Amino acid sequence: MKAKHERYIKLRYWMLESPAWKSIPGEAQTLYLQVVRRYNGSNNGRISFSVREAAAVLNVSRGHAKYLFDMLQDRRFIVCTKRGAFSLKTTKDASLWRLTEFDSDYPVQHASKDFMRWTGEPETVSQFRARSEGGREMTPSDAHRIKTRFTVMNQTVHSHEPRGSQS
Repeated sequence: MKAKHERYIKLRYWMLESPAWKSIPGEAQTLYLQVVRRYNGSNNGRISFSVREAAAVLNVSRGHAKYLFDMLQDRRFIVCTKRGAFSLKTTKDASLWRLTEFDSDYPVQHASKDFMRWTGEPETVSQFRARSEGGREMTPSDAHRIKTRFTVMNQTVHSHEPRGSQS
């Protein structure tokens, strides 16, 4: 049986023009659309999406998928309402998410649109990782990802500087 209404994702111009949206890479924007795709109009605050699922959908590593979730949280597009857990033997619970763009269903509250108040400066991948991970040591896979090109606020940023250097 076909659905009565066609489903779609609405991308509002004011969101697309926000500094927060312009500051995130395309992969994070794609992840956001995948989270929105799971929103059915009555489950905001209980949108189930694990890092493993995101990695599979986006064809990236689990570490990179976590980084993209962290970036969406940092820019305040999504809020984790329940942290997921994974154990090969017992637990396979995905994290639950709330989209700040829409009214929350759990708990009931109006849309906060917190991303519209984000005023941070565009930053390179290494700057974001250093800030979000508290100065964790760089691994070879981190170094490879840092060489990735990101388009930020209509300018291409290359991150080739060593961790901890100031520009």
